[in-house]
Amino acid sequence: MRIARRFASPSLSFGWRRLSQPASAKRIGGLKEKTDSTQRNPLQSFRTEAGGCKQDASEGLRRAAPAPVEATDATFLGTLLLLAALALVGCDRAANPPRKDIASDGLRKVTLQLNWYPEMEHGGFYAAKALGYYEDEGLDVQIAPAGNNSSIVPRLVASQQAEFGIVDADQLLMARQEGANLTALAAPLQHSPRCIMVHAESGIDRLEDLKNVTLAMNQSLAFAAFLEKQVPLEGVTVVPYNGVGLFVNDPKYAMQAYSFSEPFVAKQEGADPKLLMVSELGFDPYVGILATSDALAKKDPELVEKMRRASVRGWQAYFDDPEPAHKLIAAANDTMTPEVLEFGDQELRKLALPEGMPLQNLGKMDRERWEMLAAQLGDLGLIDAAKVDLDAAVWPQSLTGALAE
Repeated sequence: MRIARRFASPSLSFGWRRLSQPASAKRIGGLKEKTDSTQRNPLQSFRTEAGGCKQDASEGLRRAAPAPVEATDATFLGTLLLLAALALVGCDRAANPPRKDIASDGLRKVTLQLNWYPEMEHGGFYAAKALGYYEDEGLDVQIAPAGNNSSIVPRLVASQQAEFGIVDADQLLMARQEGANLTALAAPLQHSPRCIMVHAESGIDRLEDLKNVTLAMNQSLAFAAFLEKQVPLEGVTVVPYNGVGLFVNDPKYAMQAYSFSEPFVAKQEGADPKLLMVSELGFDPYVGILATSDALAKKDPELVEKMRRASVRGWQAYFDDPEPAHKLIAAANDTMTPEVLEFGDQELRKLALPEGMPLQNLGKMDRERWEMLAAQLGDLGLIDAAKVDLDAAVWPQSLTGALAE
């Protein structure tokens, strides 16, 4: 199995690369059928004018019948009365068209835009769908993979082309500075999976000890800028990320990784990786958070809270029993084998439920951590920290973790 990374945005997370990517859904369009208005009989004229609500039913009847209707012509009169009734129904539907965001079963249709192909880091959202938690809240949630175009997620959500999306905290703050105003709703992971992977035999035990190696790292990412500022990197040659293959074959090779991703592949290839967590340096943004647009949060806070509540319930259920979610993930992404999912699940638990944290606090965020992140990004010159509006950037209920009905 190979892994690909997303480099289009300076804060995108990692994910497994599909060996055979799923076919994207295509929109099929067609030309509208034209009507020859020069060849209409009286009944066609009636449907066009009365059905279009341009006149009342009695006027439609007069125009539809070129000659007086005989009382004995019951069949023709009945037909006209039926058409008049249908015309009135059409007028009512035109005045009150069916809502496109309401499914036939009465559920509110919304889209959750993922930041990559479906995988274990999305487990709680798939659990909420599998277990009916979204339906319990009156929602019909369509989960849309982003493929390798995860950089578009903030724009899609901010413009409400997707009601909800998955982004990282540093990505969200940088997007807001560019006018893509997003609101963070819940953080399934309390700690970032971002790490530098080295060989256990290298003797490198801390990031501060990282020296005299080749480091595969995307320098445009926020964590990379932080690392280069905090660590001397003596004798380190930084090269672009290029997969796990080079790591396996070179004991003096280090690389950026996610703790639930590349290490699995490295071990499968016979390497003995050691992970140096970037969070230990103090850079620990929330990763894979549920977000929506400021506009939707203001327009329909009840909808937003329903989505947050069901999603948090889903994550709680996922760590109780991941199998329902894993079935949906494997169906959507055939590279997610049982072994991959099991490895990812175990690693995610360490990040989502650090020692001593109760399950009911899953998804909760801390304002002080957001303030620290804003200051860090400001120090790196990636945002103007003075312009950060955390009251708009972070959903109030996410700071308490409350799941009140």
